[in-house]
Amino acid sequence: MTTPSRTDGVQRYIRGSIRITPLATIGVILTVVLADASSAQTSGSFRSSISSSHVDLGETFTFFFLMLGPIKVLGPFVKMTERAEARFRRQLAIRATLFSCLALAAAALVGERTLQDYGVPLNVLALTGGLVLSVVGFQKILEQFRPVATEETEAETLSLDSAAFRLAFPIVITPYGIVAVIIFIAIAQETPTKVAIFLLAVGVLLIDLVAMLIARPLLKWLGAPLLILDAVLAVIQLAFGMQIILTSLAAIGVFPLRA
Repeated sequence: MTTPSRTDGVQRYIRGSIRITPLATIGVILTVVLADASSAQTSGSFRSSISSSHVDLGETFTFFFLMLGPIKVLGPFVKMTERAEARFRRQLAIRATLFSCLALAAAALVGERTLQDYGVPLNVLALTGGLVLSVVGFQKILEQFRPVATEETEAETLSLDSAAFRLAFPIVITPYGIVAVIIFIAIAQETPTKVAIFLLAVGVLLIDLVAMLIARPLLKWLGAPLLILDAVLAVIQLAFGMQIILTSLAAIGVFPLRA
């Protein structure tokens, strides 16, 4: 019988102290986002690089950090390597990152070519990205109210390659992260921009690698702040998704975009 870790205790304390109904929380977030939509359209700030052919690399990095970033990786990595030696943890983190980079490159190439072959319009791509962001944002917010999962899967019971594959997908490389990379690369018109977008995604994966290498001290000293930051990022992600959906619907004529 294993004793609960300090991180698990922090998670239980934070989640146990939040007694707001999940649907009520989501309702408040939607109210704020939708209420701001009208003024944002009027002021001209209601836009995103995912809904235009000009890709803002700063915004792109923000999206990738939300969907591929290290916060979601730390907990599962520490749980998988709870009884593993430091050498095994280091090898696992490096190998999972390499697998993730290769998988992301293959998915980006195949996904962009498929979208081009089917001639999917830019606004439809943007709407798809907004829906993906919103759904995942909802899911992350709901997870704040669920009990802490007690999975017993440990990396040291698997071979190094098997553990690396399991860590790489879907923990490091999330399905919605792959979707985001494909959409941004498909939206970009010039090859240098496409390369820059892919390098940004790889940069986020390298941040994940560094986070895994120092995961234990990070969670030991910053466990509670990281949980709070994860909740904040989920709200930001939901707001981004709603913004893209409304902008895309306006662009295809579902409702008029105010001048």
